[in-house]
Amino acid sequence: MAEKFNIKNLEKKVRELLNLKKAPSSVAVLDFAGEELRLLHAAKRGSRMRVLRYEEAQLEVPPMAKDKELGELLGKKLKELKFYPGGVAFGVPRSEVMLRQMMIPFVENEGEAASMVHFQIARDLPFRSEDAVIDFSIQIAKEQVVAADSPEAPEAEKKPEKQLQITVAVVPAMVVNRYKEICKAAGLKLGALGFQSDARAESLRYCGVVPKDFSETLMLLSVTGDTVILDVIKGENLVFSREASLKEFVLNRKDKKQEEKWVEQITTETVRCLHSYEQEDLQGQISRIYVMNMGAETPQVLDSLRARTRSAGIEVEEFNPAEHLQLKNKENLDILSLTSMVGLAAGILEKDRLSIDFLNPKKPTMPNTGKTRQAVLAVVVVIMLFGMFFMIRSHVLKTRMAELAEVQEEVNTLSKNQNLWRQNIIQALSLRAWQSGELHWLDHLAVLSTLLPDSQDLYVASFSTGASSNIVLSIRATRSDIIAKLDAQLREAGYRLKTPAITPVSGRSGYGFQTSMELLLSPGVKPDLETLSMAPEQPQDDISLMSAQQRREMNQKAAQAAEAQSPQQQRRNPGRAQQQTGRGGR
Repeated sequence: MAEKFNIKNLEKKVRELLNLKKAPSSVAVLDFAGEELRLLHAAKRGSRMRVLRYEEAQLEVPPMAKDKELGELLGKKLKELKFYPGGVAFGVPRSEVMLRQMMIPFVENEGEAASMVHFQIARDLPFRSEDAVIDFSIQIAKEQVVAADSPEAPEAEKKPEKQLQITVAVVPAMVVNRYKEICKAAGLKLGALGFQSDARAESLRYCGVVPKDFSETLMLLSVTGDTVILDVIKGENLVFSREASLKEFVLNRKDKKQEEKWVEQITTETVRCLHSYEQEDLQGQISRIYVMNMGAETPQVLDSLRARTRSAGIEVEEFNPAEHLQLKNKENLDILSLTSMVGLAAGILEKDRLSIDFLNPKKPTMPNTGKTRQAVLAVVVVIMLFGMFFMIRSHVLKTRMAELAEVQEEVNTLSKNQNLWRQNIIQALSLRAWQSGELHWLDHLAVLSTLLPDSQDLYVASFSTGASSNIVLSIRATRSDIIAKLDAQLREAGYRLKTPAITPVSGRSGYGFQTSMELLLSPGVKPDLETLSMAPEQPQDDISLMSAQQRREMNQKAAQAAEAQSPQQQRRNPGRAQQQTGRGGR
């Protein structure tokens, strides 16, 4: 009797032909930082995931413990907890991942997209591409109008071209090897190695926070230790992520002022992230901010953010995945770790694959076309013919190959240190070229830090230096005269400038004018720092979201204070006016 045809039978046969493993019915996710160990066990029930067990425990790790020792301690602890997972998944923290956004031409083949991503990202890596593990997720496919043949083509000949928006995540290969070594020593099988920020986006989807039509762009704000993490999610995918340190604003609940500074700094970093996201031009304005893992300071953070973002139409809410998971013990949970672990489990069980998996990254492949197959077949035939030819003549070449081996061994002995010598020569030449330039970079940066006005008036969108002894600043300001004043101050300080026209721009932040400044530096010229006032400490508050009327009033007060100085005082201390309002624009 013939087997009844249905989708399940077809899927089974396809998996058998391709030798694919069946999607797992359960998964274990581990997370540890320092001496804290967290584990989550989840299983698939129908089309949904269900958390079976979540537990936190102490892992006594000696200082400077190696990966093998850490793995052995982990395996021992899991046995004490009577937790025996077959395969496990980990999430790499944001601090260890390099994140980039890029646009590539539309392709349907994942391997072709991977080839383009690997080619473009290789130029931005701080290390060799061979030492990197690269994976990516595809967010949206959008259309852009491009010229058919030339820039001068008429409007009628222009046609829309689809492009893919890609989020690229890169980690050094040694990070992946570290997790492999830990799992090997612990007696565990590493099944997936995701990205915690991407997993948190998946957690929002699982908990039903993301609208079903994926229409909103959300920000997830969280704190771990002395670091604030800001993840921007469009639909259900991570599109932007930023980390900032809070080391200078230590949380001390016994000191009310310290607590207020801590809350204010989190608010400031959130506003800065909003500006940075707007500069990336990723489409989709942030409509909602979810706050989590703030502990007892959650109400203060919510109130502060609502006050700062109300004018931008952004809603602020708290997010706690424990409420959606129906966990028995909701007290004293590490919400940040729980969120990423839930996202990793949901991605593996409900989607059968993580969008970013450093253990199983998307691989570049060559297009499998008919011409490619013919070319490969032709190469195989040629190789076979040459093989037959060399087999016939092998008895003649044996003695010559032995001689060649002896000569090659001698060459290897003589050139053993050739690469090291070449590297030393290149480094020496680079240092000599640097010294010959005689440019005092740190002094020039100190001058810029002193002369730049406050962030309420002006901020630097980008900063770059070149081999041609120059500094290029991309600037945005609330008024054009602020840019003109900065130009005059820099010229008075002895700089040669190239300043294009000041152009108006649109934006919700209030910085309506932009330009770029190119400072031409003269070799051997060292700025006189003694005549310049050093930059003051950062102001207590950031008034970047003040109304235009409030900013005009503050600028008028600063101008009146500057005019009250004598001409001699102004020449002695040209940056005094800026000091009265701070210089957050640096």
